[in-house]
Amino acid sequence: MIPWFELRVIHLGPITIYVWGVFVALAILLGVVLAARFVRRRGLSADLIIDAAFWMVVGGLTGARLLHVFAYEPEYFLASPLEIFKVWHGGLSSFGGMIGGVLALLLFLRLRRMRLATFAPYLYAIFFALPFAWGFGRIGCFLTKMHPGIHNSVMGRVWIWDSLKRFCFLRWAEFFCSCDV
Repeated sequence: MIPWFELRVIHLGPITIYVWGVFVALAILLGVVLAARFVRRRGLSADLIIDAAFWMVVGGLTGARLLHVFAYEPEYFLASPLEIFKVWHGGLSSFGGMIGGVLALLLFLRLRRMRLATFAPYLYAIFFALPFAWGFGRIGCFLTKMHPGIHNSVMGRVWIWDSLKRFCFLRWAEFFCSCDV
């Protein structure tokens, strides 16, 4: 069994660094770098991936926040609408991020007047990089104990608040699942 430890914030003088945010930022960077390398190795320009990634990150963060606001705590945010913009108080949904990223990509392609079939080689690069980036971001979830999980007998479990949790980022088949199974 992997021992309990928790790492939520790092204080550097007056600056507070949130570990989960660092891992999400690094995951985004990892995804863009992997996708760019993927297309470069196939003789394509990485500029289009980088341009699309900007749109996808903005759309993904917007979608992640909006799904959290309207699906998880609508009463709270309707009572305090300015809290919607206070992302540093927490509250992003990875599935909302996925939806927002896809919608932003479609908008990007429409504005560029590019057909999805023309963008297909770049989509392969995105699909290749996505599980690695998502898995790396989930390490941040693990370190901050965002998903406590339930008792199970899976190898690689972690003792958290009297429950066992799987390392879903270590298991290839679980890259796209929520860690709280």
